[in-house]
Amino acid sequence: MLENKVAIVTGAAQGIGKAIAELFSEMGASVALCDKNLEGIKKVLEILNQKSGPHSVYQVDVTNVDQIEKAVGEIYAFYNHIDILVNNAGIFFRKDIYHLSFEDWELMMDVNVKSLFFFSQVVAKYYIKQKIKGKIINIASISGEIVQAEKSHYAASKAAAIRLTKCTALELARYGINVNAISPGPTITPQIAPVDPDDYLGRHYIPLGKMALPIDQAKGALFLASDLSDHITGQVVNIDGGEAMTYVNPISK
Repeated sequence: MLENKVAIVTGAAQGIGKAIAELFSEMGASVALCDKNLEGIKKVLEILNQKSGPHSVYQVDVTNVDQIEKAVGEIYAFYNHIDILVNNAGIFFRKDIYHLSFEDWELMMDVNVKSLFFFSQVVAKYYIKQKIKGKIINIASISGEIVQAEKSHYAASKAAAIRLTKCTALELARYGINVNAISPGPTITPQIAPVDPDDYLGRHYIPLGKMALPIDQAKGALFLASDLSDHITGQVVNIDGGEAMTYVNPISK
């Protein structure tokens, strides 16, 4: 499905980003793995290289615009084209509004919003330069549309990611560039490793009866990255087992 495509995946060292990188490589793409965790993406690179290639790694602080521009330039120089961007890098932590610091807020917005905007801006310029109808996929969250305690900063960042997706899609449509988002529900990744799935399901109603796995999110990204989604833009796909449509408890943790 992605034969001869070059895909940039941010936050590729673990969790959803790692799953997306692995699935994309299986589908024929060359993957440029971007993450602050260099050792982590080197381990992922070893896995990918056993199956296909060429793949590559780039240590990038996604909150640093200069590093974003440098990495994208190096990726373009190496492959001579870029076709897909997955803005997956993100952070999550709980803190109530009484104890949330200015630094906490700035970090959340820098990683979860600023990085999406500037990675998209830089990559879009290459798409336009190449006259390629590229794809941009942002990883948002159902927290951007439901209400939960101790998540005001996280929910605000993900709501911003959703709105950013739609505005970017509108602006880039004239170039044939598709911009969409995935909003994962609770997904079993290292980021939420302390969460016990059985305990979570006891306190939350997920119609399909289970938490997602990283591969569930990766499959959604594959659809949005492929030719199957060529006439879809500005959309947000919830991959959450139905939780967002039934969510009713604003104080649930």
